[in-house]
Amino acid sequence: MEKFYTPKDVERKFGINRNTLTHWRANLIGPDCLRWKGKILYHAKDIEEWFRIDEAETEAKLKKNMRKKSVAIEKRPEAPQPKPEPQPESEKEWLTPIEVSEKYDISHKTLANWRSEGRGPAYHKMGKRIRYPLDKLEEWFASNEVKRYQSRRR
Repeated sequence: MEKFYTPKDVERKFGINRNTLTHWRANLIGPDCLRWKGKILYHAKDIEEWFRIDEAETEAKLKKNMRKKSVAIEKRPEAPQPKPEPQPESEKEWLTPIEVSEKYDISHKTLANWRSEGRGPAYHKMGKRIRYPLDKLEEWFASNEVKRYQSRRR
């Protein structure tokens, strides 16, 4: 007597999810099956052969991929080292936008607007960080000082 497996049996014995079997049937891949009295059945010989062949192919592919990966790892050049960010000579000489806003009573958002418009004090971009040299800040604020004169009224 011939032996047949249901999808549930295949799942238990071979560890293949029933949804995967359904997907295979819909796409006409995987082991052959037949419908009998509303049930899906896999012939035992077919399914066992399918998984033996599939295992062998999978192992061959894994070995081939491992060889490729090992060759790729051996040939892979060293990753380029990131360039070190220029470090300020002294932390006291460089200010962050927040420090500038606190020291000069200007919103850090105003500084950001000035940077985007190309106005405002000179700054340096160090990676993603914005730094203002203290001497340039003082020069800029001194040059933009508004002098008010008293008007003479008669």
